[in-house]
Amino acid sequence: MNPLFIINPVSGGVDKTLILEEISSLCKLHGIDHSIYIWEKHINLEASLREFNPDRIVVIGGDGTLNFAVSNLAYLNVPFGLVSLGSSNGTAKEINLSTNSIEALTDAVFSTNFLDTDVLDINGNICVHLSDIGTNAELVKKFEQEPERGFMSYAKHLYSTLIETQEKEFAINANGENVVWRGYMLAFANASKYGSGIIINPHGNISDGYFELCNVRDLSVEALLMMGFSKYSEGVSLTEYIQQIKTTRATVETQKPYLLQIDGEIIGEFTNFEIEIKPKYFRFVIS
Repeated sequence: MNPLFIINPVSGGVDKTLILEEISSLCKLHGIDHSIYIWEKHINLEASLREFNPDRIVVIGGDGTLNFAVSNLAYLNVPFGLVSLGSSNGTAKEINLSTNSIEALTDAVFSTNFLDTDVLDINGNICVHLSDIGTNAELVKKFEQEPERGFMSYAKHLYSTLIETQEKEFAINANGENVVWRGYMLAFANASKYGSGIIINPHGNISDGYFELCNVRDLSVEALLMMGFSKYSEGVSLTEYIQQIKTTRATVETQKPYLLQIDGEIIGEFTNFEIEIKPKYFRFVIS
C-alpha cells in the first residue's frame, strides 16, 4: 500500500497538526509506505510523483482540494479517499462519509468499497460536486477575499449578497431544445445539495451519468425558508422556486459575464458555458 496524502493547510480554517500526527501514527502502525503533499495553489503536483508511485490518493481538505486532486491525478486510475476538513464539505455529505476525522482517515486508507463517480466538464474545468453562476458565485467571491476560512466566515456575507444580487437571463440549449430562463442563479449540479445541507437538486446523483441544470428563480423570504427547510426534510417541494433540466450536455449563454464557481473555487467570468458529463471519471472510496 502506497497512499499519497494531499493536504490543504488552510481549508476550513482547521489546524491540520492533529490529522498529520494521526497519519504518521496510522502508517507507522501498519508499516505503510506513504508520501505527504502539502497543497499550494498553482504548484505543479507532478514533481511529488517522480519518486513515488501511489496506489491510492487520500485528500485532506474540502471540495476544492478534492477537485484539485481529481483534476490532476484521475489519470493514475487509483481510488480517491477523502477526509473532509473544508469549509462546507458538500461532497463528503453527499456520500455520507464519516464526520469524525479519525474514522474518515481509516476508511480513506483501508476501505475496499468504491463508488464510480461522474464529474462535469465546464469550459474545460472539472467539477466533482456543484458549480453555479449568479448569487452563490457572488457569495463565494466575497468568501475568497476573507482572510479567515470556515463556515462562519462564509455565512456572514450571505445577507449582503442576497440584497445586492439581481435577476439574470440564461439562454440554454439542452436535449435538443432551446429555452430562456430568468433567475438569480443557475447551478450545474452533479450532486443534490450544498455543504450547508440545502437541497438544490433533489434528483441529483453523482454516479448516474447525468447532471441537472437548476435555475433558482425566486429568492423571496418564502423561497429561502423553504430551501432552508429542505435541509431537514426531503419531503419539502422546491419545484415552485427551482426549475430543472436533466441532461448529459448543455450550453448556456448570458448577455453579460458572470462569475463561475466550481466546487467552492472561483474560476473566472464568462458569457458562454459548455457543460458535459464525464461518467465514471474516478473511483471514490466510501465507508
